[in-house]
Amino acid sequence: MRSLLVLLGLSVAVAVLAGCSNERRTGGAFELPNTETFELRSRAIGQTYDIRVALPDSYDTDEAPESYPLLVLLDADYSFAIARNVTQHLAQRGQLPEMIVVAIAYPDAEGNQELYRMTRSRDYTPIFHPTGGYGSEFQANSGGGPAFLSFIADRLLPELERRYPIDDEDRTLSGHSFGGLFTTWALFTQPDLFARWVIISPSYWYAGEFIFDYEASFALTTTALPEAVSASVGSYEANGNQDMVALLNRFVAQTNERGYEGLVFDSYTFADDTHASIWPAGFSRGIRSVFREPLPGVEPTSE
Repeated sequence: MRSLLVLLGLSVAVAVLAGCSNERRTGGAFELPNTETFELRSRAIGQTYDIRVALPDSYDTDEAPESYPLLVLLDADYSFAIARNVTQHLAQRGQLPEMIVVAIAYPDAEGNQELYRMTRSRDYTPIFHPTGGYGSEFQANSGGGPAFLSFIADRLLPELERRYPIDDEDRTLSGHSFGGLFTTWALFTQPDLFARWVIISPSYWYAGEFIFDYEASFALTTTALPEAVSASVGSYEANGNQDMVALLNRFVAQTNERGYEGLVFDSYTFADDTHASIWPAGFSRGIRSVFREPLPGVEPTSE
């Protein structure tokens, strides 16, 4: 009898614990509201991309405008959720227009550092260079920037405009590190592709600082560049042979000295931020900077 009571007691305890466990899990995984994904393949690159999309609060409502600005992000694994929340928070308070946020992701790359490094080294570097970055193993795949930019221009943007009401004259591109290098290079390669550019901790040291000569060559044939550009870096990135603070300041000065008609290019150094920590602050400041004009009929709040 005593053994039976002990077994009954254990059974009740197990049932209670199981109930507690189930209670904690009944909600399931949290999903970002108003988001969706689709796959898009580049045959030229041999890569299928996971396209993550966040839609504005007013989407599919009576208050929806005819079209929305578009924000395209690189490094989706750490940029998408933050950028979606920042832009929504500011839009709800009249400090940004509502926009459609899109991030380009690599299936199975989240948590896979080798795949993460390989794909970034391939897609975000405009030219091949055998050394630097994550090392020669990954640099062997470098120089895929032109093919990746063609994917964005010829595959991604037309597909997004087919699916969503996007203002094709109000598009923003944002990238960090190698992505910041790619964003800068794209600005001086196809400036009409985007109107606003948010650059964070760009790797201007890449391939012997080639981006400085690239901009100089661009300036030989171009005098007007009606773009809004904002760049940022962390103060702790002023280290060693890759002083990214000095490189950014030098590049912004060089570009602004050209006197490109219509260009607004500002920069900011965040105290105490590292290359890893800079992204949220750099994005928040950058996206507000490139949307300088006040919103018609909207009074910004202090919330």
